[in-house]
Amino acid sequence: MFRFLALLLAVAGAVPAPAAERPAVPLVIVSIDGMGPGYVLEADRYGLKVPNLRRFLTEGSWARGVKGVLPTVTYASHTTLVTGVSPARHGILYNEPFDPLDRNKEGWYWYAEDIRVPTLWDAAREAGLDVAIVDWPVSVGARVC
Repeated sequence: MFRFLALLLAVAGAVPAPAAERPAVPLVIVSIDGMGPGYVLEADRYGLKVPNLRRFLTEGSWARGVKGVLPTVTYASHTTLVTGVSPARHGILYNEPFDPLDRNKEGWYWYAEDIRVPTLWDAAREAGLDVAIVDWPVSVGARVC
């Protein structure tokens, strides 16, 4: 079963302009962990309905895929998506931190404070934009809204 992950950023556009001169255009980033793009791009081939995902193809922007980072695990990859840098720079190297003494009690990298570089939500917030996050890895406690 696929885990649904979404990062919702209500942003007003890629190039800042005075708010009175531009309409608010929301940006929604959706990542479905472990699902290849072919399941949407070739939905008919697989007998999939996925109407909302198909709408991205006609009404939004989308990617055929992404270049994986090493290691290609959920938390490292999704942190790279929102920072633009490699795991070696952002500090999220795996889903779970190295914890040989089990002090973290098998906890994962839940907290935004573990990210060592600025994130997309940090940049949006600094630009005065409203940000909301729904079930995105390593985002608990992120400074949003």
